[in-house]
Amino acid sequence: MSPSLQPMPDTNQPELTPAQVRAWLGPARFARYRAASGGDEGLALRLYQWNSQVAAAALVDVGHFEVALRNAYDRQLSSWFPNWTIDPRSALFTRTQGHPAAVAEQRRMNERSLRDLTQARRGLGSRPSHGQVLASLSFGFWAQMSARARTSTFWVPMIRHAYPAVVSAQVRHVHDLVQNVVGFRNRLAHGERVFSTQTGLPHRMDDVATLFRMLHPEAAAWTERYSTVDPVLARCPVPNLMPPTERRGPLTVAQLAALSSSVQLGASRSGRTTRSPSAPPAQQPQHPGPTL
Repeated sequence: MSPSLQPMPDTNQPELTPAQVRAWLGPARFARYRAASGGDEGLALRLYQWNSQVAAAALVDVGHFEVALRNAYDRQLSSWFPNWTIDPRSALFTRTQGHPAAVAEQRRMNERSLRDLTQARRGLGSRPSHGQVLASLSFGFWAQMSARARTSTFWVPMIRHAYPAVVSAQVRHVHDLVQNVVGFRNRLAHGERVFSTQTGLPHRMDDVATLFRMLHPEAAAWTERYSTVDPVLARCPVPNLMPPTERRGPLTVAQLAALSSSVQLGASRSGRTTRSPSAPPAQQPQHPGPTL
């Protein structure tokens, strides 16, 4: 066992003993890095530092995407319900439609959204602006806008227009991608290993690119141009820990359409309805009134 550990060679950083590292990171967390480093504790600490740098770089890109999604969704919601975050009379989160079970789920989700709004307004003073509240809402709040239960009340009339090339039947796949990114962001923020299969960094970064290109292709291209994720990944201190061949690349709109078609075909062969489970009812109006 090394008597001391130094995170970055050739620097003036203070040395840490193995006991200090375990007290800092916790024995279980450090053991994972030690295992990935072949038992070399000095290398394990460098791997931990590299992991933190990759997570920070990925969070920058995810943050750019989150801002784009937030603003794109808000434009659609505000076109129906101006100042919906601060207007106590706003009917946005009273919208329900469908059979009793669907209405019950929609009401539950609406109540959750209202709680999130209340939480976001805390600490912003007695008269916060729409923009202030908007910026305080969590990523998870926005992810729920495309939930299956909200297909007829939020997705069809409003949110799908944030994705001009995406058709209504693709809501399931858009929602799954957004949920993937939300979970990925949370794991990065909590310091999980980027090289674990659970974090799935290569595929989740592809999910970010897929959605970002659909929401705002120009901003997506700018973000990809200035992203530091790949350069930091290339500096991994453990060779071949994350092979570059794992990246599958962003999905195109055509590939999303193919996914939707496969869901419909599979449902048809199994004897179920041929529309996607997340698609709106066949007779769903294209622009229902804003006070459903």
